[in-house]
Amino acid sequence: MPRGLGPRTFVRHSLFSLTTPKGRGLLRCIIKGRKRHTLVDTLGLLLAVVVTAANVDDRQGLITLLETYLARGGRRLRKIWVDQGYEAQWLKEWAAGLKKTHKIDVEVVERQGKGFQVEPHRWKVERTFSWICNDRRNSRDYEVLTCNSEAMIQISTIRMLLKRLF
Repeated sequence: MPRGLGPRTFVRHSLFSLTTPKGRGLLRCIIKGRKRHTLVDTLGLLLAVVVTAANVDDRQGLITLLETYLARGGRRLRKIWVDQGYEAQWLKEWAAGLKKTHKIDVEVVERQGKGFQVEPHRWKVERTFSWICNDRRNSRDYEVLTCNSEAMIQISTIRMLLKRLF
C-alpha cells in the first residue's frame, strides 16, 4: 500500500437525506431533512457516524463527529481529508489544536480543474454512502430520532461486513 494511504488516513463527508413526510394532504405535507456525517477509512469502512438536522453547518458537524469519535476511544486517526466546504479560519484554528492534542491533521482536498471531475479521496465516502443507502431503511430516513438513524446506519454497516465474511 502506498505511503499515506494506510489505515490511519480517513475521509469525512456529509450527505443530505429527506425524511418521510409528516402530516396528510397537500397543505400539511412537511418534509424535513437530515445530514449524515460519516468518518470512513480508506477502505470505505465506517468508523463514526453522526446524524444532525439539515440546518446544521457541515463544519459544525465535523467537530461533533470528531468529538464523538474521540470520546468513544478512537485513537487510530492521523489524517482527515475534507472537501473545500470546510475552509474556514475558525475551523483551521480548531484543527491546529486537534493536531497538538491528538496528532490529527485535517487536510482540505483542492479541486483539480473546472467542470465535473472525480475529487481525490471523496469517492471513498460516496461509495460508503451507496452501500449504506442500499438498505431500504436508510434509502429514505424513516426514523424519528437522530440516534435511531445513527443506529440503523451502523446496523447496515454490520450487515455489509457480515455478508463479506460469509
